[in-house]
Amino acid sequence: MKTHVAILATLDVALGVLAIVGAAAFLILAPGKSQAIWPEHPDRVIKGAVALSAFAFAVGVFALWLGYSLATRQRWARMGQIVFAAASLPGVPVGTVFGLYALWALLRPEAKAFFLAPPPPEPTPQPTPAAVQ
Repeated sequence: MKTHVAILATLDVALGVLAIVGAAAFLILAPGKSQAIWPEHPDRVIKGAVALSAFAFAVGVFALWLGYSLATRQRWARMGQIVFAAASLPGVPVGTVFGLYALWALLRPEAKAFFLAPPPPEPTPQPTPAAVQ
């Protein structure tokens, strides 16, 4: 289960970074093309670009937060990922594959037990004995 959670956390972080970079690129490039896209109403193109970029940015930030929360085994992250996976299903083909994998991994009984159990303690480094001369 630890491997599946690590894979999902990595995919969430990657999706988050891509969404934030894509939102920034779209926001930068769309105003310059607004005249070509809709010559009668370039202001509407810019407003739409801002709205779409804000949504993509919000999804990206949520995906980053969710990836971090999965990696640190926060209890709510399992249910958050299940909802996020269900929302990803219509995004054929990548969203569907991601959503199905996340649902398959997190709806298993082992996943529930994994998130309910406390994480194992971090190993403390043992001091090394001083060299005897």
